[in-house]
Amino acid sequence: MKYDVIIVGAGAAGLSMADRLLTYNKKINILLLEKEAVPGRKLSASGNGKCNLTNEDYGINHYHGNNDKQLNQLITTYSKDAVIDFMEHLGILLYERNGYYYPLSNQAKQVTDVLVQNIKNKGAALLCGTRVIDIRQKYMESRDSQRESVFNLSAKLPDGTVKEFTSDILVLATGGMAAMALGGCDDGYQFVDALGIGRSRIYPALAPIYVEDSFLPAAKGVRIDGAVTLKNAEGGLLKEKGQIQFNADCLSGICIMNLSAEVWKLSKEQLRDALFIDVLPAFSWEELKAYFLDRQKKVSNQSLQVLLNCMFPERFGTYIINRLLLDANMPVRDLSEKHINRLTSNIKKLTFTPCLKKDFGKSQVTGGGVLLDEISLQSLESVRYPKLYIVGELLDVYGDCGGYNLTFAVCSGLQAADDIIRKWKND
Repeated sequence: MKYDVIIVGAGAAGLSMADRLLTYNKKINILLLEKEAVPGRKLSASGNGKCNLTNEDYGINHYHGNNDKQLNQLITTYSKDAVIDFMEHLGILLYERNGYYYPLSNQAKQVTDVLVQNIKNKGAALLCGTRVIDIRQKYMESRDSQRESVFNLSAKLPDGTVKEFTSDILVLATGGMAAMALGGCDDGYQFVDALGIGRSRIYPALAPIYVEDSFLPAAKGVRIDGAVTLKNAEGGLLKEKGQIQFNADCLSGICIMNLSAEVWKLSKEQLRDALFIDVLPAFSWEELKAYFLDRQKKVSNQSLQVLLNCMFPERFGTYIINRLLLDANMPVRDLSEKHINRLTSNIKKLTFTPCLKKDFGKSQVTGGGVLLDEISLQSLESVRYPKLYIVGELLDVYGDCGGYNLTFAVCSGLQAADDIIRKWKND
């Protein structure tokens, strides 16, 4: 059967696009092909299940890619208002807290369910458990002797059989490699590679930063508010503040995740001691040293472990002691000035060497992807293949934590749909 539009991927971008097209005309013949057993798995889990839809502080400063000029043009085409208006169109009530927008129900799955029900009610066909395995473009002669292209897709159905599908317009909304437990995969990259569409290398973004530190397991599970600094590839300093989570082999937390993609831009030499954390930002270096000297006078018999336990969770104090190769039972009176200087420095500038580990399973989004040179920034249509649209995470765009990636997914779906609608109106 031939369709007007086939959308590969029923996530936030694909579902939003289908709804927009069908709102324009319910007679449009649309098919969504989703490899997962249910649509919108990643959308249903977003915001820890609460669905952080967008952010009041919307702007180019929260988005990243390999071409800043093109990225700026793309990001400013639509905005958070497009997401808010779209949710209101769906009948989903929102509320704002500290600049973050959520559905009033605080249920991400509600957003998915409403989207899916809407497109089904408007006549869209949705096949889940159906994985596209091949995409080809074919040209045919039209009735007026003009060459017209169609897309032929081969897809494996849930029963293992392979079926062919044809459409005038094809949309790649496959998502990226991130959150593999929720359906992240490399299908979209395989498709664009086979079609000869250029892309940059992909890497985990909004992910933990793995580090070289054999002592780190002692701090596993500790959460501390601090200030994080990362040396970037140009020698500058990137800074974030917030809660840091210490794990056995990596560091996490929003402030870490917002810096994680930058690690992939560093050379092996640049990675050395590139990350450092101030775990007590309320004190200056001098103030902290003075505090240790004061405690040394006032509680001279207190052990080093107890001293640090008064400042941090016990496991973190143990970690610092182990890292400095000190004795936890050492009385503070026995701390030399060198000991105190090292304690102060490690608390104010705890230094790590990041290591590159492509753990897409723990990343929230994929960095890299289809180059923005390969699409029209106004329409998201491929410059190589007319009527092929590429939306969402598959593009070389990712945002910070805070609803920015979901905003881009929805906006890119709406942007591509609006272009198709404009062209239909002009025909």
